[in-house]
Amino acid sequence: VNYAAIELKFIEEKAVVVGYFDSTLAKETKLEIGDIITSINNKSVAEIVKERLKTTPASNYPTQLRNLASLLLRSNDSLINIGYNRNGNSFSTTIKAYPTSVMNPYIKYQTTDTCFKWITKDIAYIHNGYLKREYLPKLFNEIRSAKGLIIDDRNYPSDFPIYELSNY
Repeated sequence: VNYAAIELKFIEEKAVVVGYFDSTLAKETKLEIGDIITSINNKSVAEIVKERLKTTPASNYPTQLRNLASLLLRSNDSLINIGYNRNGNSFSTTIKAYPTSVMNPYIKYQTTDTCFKWITKDIAYIHNGYLKREYLPKLFNEIRSAKGLIIDDRNYPSDFPIYELSNY
C-alpha cells in the first residue's frame, strides 16, 4: 500500500489538505494547506465517502469521516489523480504515492516527547502513556522540589509503573 504525502481532514464534510507527512515530498504535489480535494482517480470524494461509510466502523458520523480522511489518499498504485479547489478555482493534478519505506504516514503518532515536563516552575507533569518504571528514581529526584504534580492517566500506559509510582 502506498500513501500520498498529504494529510487530509474533513471540515464541513469537505476533504481539506491540513498538513504534510513529508514536507519535501508534499512540495512536489503542488497542493497547499487549505486546498479542497474534490475527486480522487476521477471519482468524487462525496461518492467515495458514500460507498465507504457503510464499512467504516465508528460510533458516529464525524468519527467515520475522520477515519475515512486518513484512507482517501492511500492506494495500491504509485500515482493518484486528484481534482481540487483552491480559492474558488478548480484544478487537477497527478501526485505520487509512496510506500512506507520511503515516507512514514504515521509520523505524527510517533513522538519523541518525554513523559515529564514542568508546567510552571512549581508544577510538574507526568504523562503515564510514556512513563517507564526505570525512569521513576531519576524523575522523583527532580520532582522533589515541586509544589504540585499532575499525573496524566488519560491514556494507556506504555509500561505498568502504578505500584512503583504509588511508592513515591
